[in-house]
Amino acid sequence: MGTLKAPLSFEIIFNPYSFLPTWLLWENIRRHLWLTILLLLPGLLTWFGVGRNLGFPFLFLEPEYLNKTNFLSFFIVGLFKGWLLLAWHMALFILYYEELNFLVISKRPFAVFMLNNSVIPFIYVLVSTAYLVNFHLSQGHSWTVIGEYVFGFLSGILLSTLIGFVLFLRKKAPPSGFRTHREKPTVEPLRIKGTYGPSEIPLSDHVPVKYFLGLRFTIRFARSVHHYDRNISKYILQRSHFGIMMFFLISLIVIFILGRVGPVQILNLPAAASIFLFLAILIMLFGAIAFWAGKWRQVASVVAFASLLIFINYYTPGSPFRGLDYSQKVPITDSNNNHEHFQSRRKAYLSFLNMLENWHTKQRRLFGDPRPPLVIVCVSGGGLRAALWTFTVLQRLDSLSGGTFKHRVFMITGASGGMLGAAYFRALQLRFKSDEQFLYSKTHRERIARDLLNSVIFTMAAHDLLTPYRRKIIIDDKQYYYDRGIAFEENLNHNTFGVLDVALGKLFNAEHSQEIPTMIFSPVVLGNGKFLTISTHSLSFLADTLLGYAPDIVDVHELLGSEAKNINLLSAIRSSASFPIIMPTMELPTDPTIAVTDAGVRDNFGTEMALEILYHFRDWINSRTSGVIIIMVRDLPLNINYPIKQSLFTRGMMFSLMAIQNHRQKMLLGLATKWFAGRFKVFHFIYERPWEERASLSWHLTFKEKNDIIAESYSQKFKIQWKNLSSELR
Repeated sequence: MGTLKAPLSFEIIFNPYSFLPTWLLWENIRRHLWLTILLLLPGLLTWFGVGRNLGFPFLFLEPEYLNKTNFLSFFIVGLFKGWLLLAWHMALFILYYEELNFLVISKRPFAVFMLNNSVIPFIYVLVSTAYLVNFHLSQGHSWTVIGEYVFGFLSGILLSTLIGFVLFLRKKAPPSGFRTHREKPTVEPLRIKGTYGPSEIPLSDHVPVKYFLGLRFTIRFARSVHHYDRNISKYILQRSHFGIMMFFLISLIVIFILGRVGPVQILNLPAAASIFLFLAILIMLFGAIAFWAGKWRQVASVVAFASLLIFINYYTPGSPFRGLDYSQKVPITDSNNNHEHFQSRRKAYLSFLNMLENWHTKQRRLFGDPRPPLVIVCVSGGGLRAALWTFTVLQRLDSLSGGTFKHRVFMITGASGGMLGAAYFRALQLRFKSDEQFLYSKTHRERIARDLLNSVIFTMAAHDLLTPYRRKIIIDDKQYYYDRGIAFEENLNHNTFGVLDVALGKLFNAEHSQEIPTMIFSPVVLGNGKFLTISTHSLSFLADTLLGYAPDIVDVHELLGSEAKNINLLSAIRSSASFPIIMPTMELPTDPTIAVTDAGVRDNFGTEMALEILYHFRDWINSRTSGVIIIMVRDLPLNINYPIKQSLFTRGMMFSLMAIQNHRQKMLLGLATKWFAGRFKVFHFIYERPWEERASLSWHLTFKEKNDIIAESYSQKFKIQWKNLSSELR
């Protein structure tokens, strides 16, 4: 192939469309925008800070693998990003090959195509690396650490590209029976030596491309291949198709196998890697659709995407509660006009009242107080941020009180991550009651702050979204469909020493005797917005609601009877923390089916459920206690006034919903003050940071975010609140 003379380089400058890299850049945007968007989507969202409050950019900027951010975690992310880039190149190579038939004369046509098609990938990787460096500089990391991360990231991309190219896309020589040239060439034979002038070059027939970049980074002519046997081009195209199909099939097989091996800790890939893997599959899928659809590729892609969403929705079964038997459905009856249910509600009320008496006896025994204040802790939702903040606050309050605070608390209510942190603290309290100093170990803060998102995203990508087949697993002799919800529970169980893996029924005695506080989980029923109360005790008496409306609480014990005590605490926690899309909705084995979602949809701060209890026992509280103390552990400020201009959907809309809940609960707290003749006090322990510096609402936290949350418990505001609270507890 002749090398381009220097004077002709001016044509590339004045007519850039004649140069293959420039032509591909434009055509990728003009004709194959879907594929390009899928490639760039993670980067664009990261660069523009979309979903920052939800922690999305940090999945790519500070990935964790086996609870560590290091060379290996970045190498794995780079490996799968390289896989995504390779999938994009492959899909476009098939789509462009007929037009770029001059590549047939190259020894390695796919390699030449990749080089010329690398404008977008090069900029993508370059900008991603720059953001990576800038982010870690802002986190205070040294250049040595940053260099390790960048080297791991780029090494992974390079290795992935080399593996894919070597295994699938090397050009093989045509069979010996093929002729190199036609017997009667349609153009004058090419010269073997010397160079050509512009008018002498037999150029490509399908596109306005005249020049392309060779593997040695020299500019070459895009020659016509009319003088070549068409079977050669056909053969190379078939070989390329075969290699790409093998790449696609092996990717599917790998992801299929990985999705059915779990739960295994070593396979909990960084969430960013799972996202890249899923996008690679989508790009190859949409690339194939575009190839077969031809001019209808845009319409076909939209139809395919809509079909995928319908497919996922139709074939996705509800996520189970661990411990329940799904082999038989429990019929739902009208409980409001049922004498048997009326009696059971009365029995539930008396049982809860007896638990209050046990708490009162404990206060007299430990503190000698005949009229102690009833202490209730309300914790807010907020993913791992709320979990770490809640656990840290409870740990600090108990430590500052000399180990007495945990014995003051009667009940804990709340949502999502806050309930996770509170449940972990309570479980440690029960498990290590003979070694209280161990309860204050920083090890527990490190464990509760460990990543919970990797397993969820990996299972979503490798299992939940790609196939209608759901693997079945056996847990405690019961069979369930495996999904990302169960993966979440398994990972949480591993992170917390297994102390949360217990049936609610086995905690009944500890709660009833008030050895530990009682906890009420309150996910929201889809379809009618009612609370589903999940606790060791039946709360069916709450059917008579706070403001006298029609019953808006459904009790799991009333629905399932004795089966309810088998619900595992891990599933109770998850039911309250089922953030839509990220986590699947959970279903009870009832007929008709009852599905529930995150408690934060209705009561993200736990106030409403706490006030329901206080209202029903207000007479007992007024006669037996000195009043009520509510401790609000929040990861959001009291006055939510977020700048709407930032982002309507991911921030403005969500915080507007939280603000609405705030206003409603202020009204309810005002009512509660009247129930107890002013003997009603609220103390707030709030994680407060400027909006742009706050830890993200996610199941993944960066190292800096973890430290900021813990440091807040040593702030002056925290100390003042504790001083005021301790004076009330004396």
